[in-house]
Amino acid sequence: MVADRWLQAQRAEKDFWHEVLTKSYHGIDVIRSERLKSFYLWELVIEYGFDLAYFDGKTVVEVGCGPYGFVSVIKTKIKVGLDPLMDYFKREYRPSTKEASYMKSMGESLPLSDMCADIVFCRNVLNHVSDPTKVVKEMNRILKPAGSLVFQMDTYDFFTTYMKKRREMKRLTYDVHHPHSFTTKGILKLMKSYGFEIIRGTEKYPLKSRQYIESENPLKKIIKMTLPFQIGTRDVKIVFEKK
Repeated sequence: MVADRWLQAQRAEKDFWHEVLTKSYHGIDVIRSERLKSFYLWELVIEYGFDLAYFDGKTVVEVGCGPYGFVSVIKTKIKVGLDPLMDYFKREYRPSTKEASYMKSMGESLPLSDMCADIVFCRNVLNHVSDPTKVVKEMNRILKPAGSLVFQMDTYDFFTTYMKKRREMKRLTYDVHHPHSFTTKGILKLMKSYGFEIIRGTEKYPLKSRQYIESENPLKKIIKMTLPFQIGTRDVKIVFEKK
């Protein structure tokens, strides 16, 4: 079942990138790949608060980079983009090898040596993979001590996470893109268990992230105000350090 779900998610990712790179997405015109890369730069500087000079001379790896990723826009010594769909991306979208070394790879088994990277990017990836725990373990393995993990993922409130997992277990419905669902506390607990500590952003106040309601249903708004946990989705952006 897990393997089938992952394959379904991978097919959905192909459809997603076709939509993004040929049409508008969330009102953003990203017909050209260059516009998408401009968005990556904006996110690094505005949302994560990086000075782009921070990456100079470093070895940077992006796990689940898609057809371009952050590695397509930063200037640094060595940059590697990894994605299980990379053969498809190279055929359809032709990412330039001058921008980065792009390779096909699952996050659960990265084709890189121990402690080779100064920085690892993991943006909107961990809920798409086959085994999130193995991916976190691999990112820890390839990072140097005191290396940075630049992380983003959508998380859910406790009730939504529980219901999504129950419905998947009973095969009632699938969130086709996301085989896994996490609360913010759950993902931070997983990160901490593999030696990652927060250096920018917190559980309560992630970096410049947005918190939004999935529906404008008035009843849902009332529930959100009365219950002690978040209803809806949180776009969590955090920079971790490997201890």
